[in-house]
Amino acid sequence: MFEALLTILMVIGFLYVNVLWVKVVIVIGYFLIIMSGIYSMLWGAPFVLTHKSRLDAIVKLGDFKKDDYVVELGAGDGRVVRVIAATGVKKVIGYEFSVLNYLFARLVHYFKKGKGKIVFGDFWKQDYSHVDVVVCFLLDRTVLDVEDLIWSKMKKGSKLISNAFKMKKVEPSKVKDGVYLYVKE
Repeated sequence: MFEALLTILMVIGFLYVNVLWVKVVIVIGYFLIIMSGIYSMLWGAPFVLTHKSRLDAIVKLGDFKKDDYVVELGAGDGRVVRVIAATGVKKVIGYEFSVLNYLFARLVHYFKKGKGKIVFGDFWKQDYSHVDVVVCFLLDRTVLDVEDLIWSKMKKGSKLISNAFKMKKVEPSKVKDGVYLYVKE
């Protein structure tokens, strides 16, 4: 979404600027920013808003406690982080690796006075051994990677909530409105 807008702005800037070094900076800056978005889409998911009914399902299935440590994989605009933090959970972190999505999420989070944290980072490189709940809205193939690389390292009793896509080797404990809850045994 933001990548298309950035592309239009880059083309306009490139066409109307007559200084060579400024054009070089525009192009290099564009590719550095756009690459994080492309990486996020290929190894995570594109930015898609979570519908209100799905947010409600996440909250109900999560049955969050104040002392839970909750992580969202791919924070998007930060709405899931804000909704979970509003339930009273003290430690909610959303990781976002697309520079534009991250900046947008931080801006929205600031103006909505959101609780929880939006962090710029690659969720694949985090430690999930102490996390109580992982929430994700990723593509089907990416959820399979989550199953192998993250779920396998989560502690007993922890939960994974997946919006829209199922894990292949693990049966969900509950399903509500297309949201899947998994509890690690």
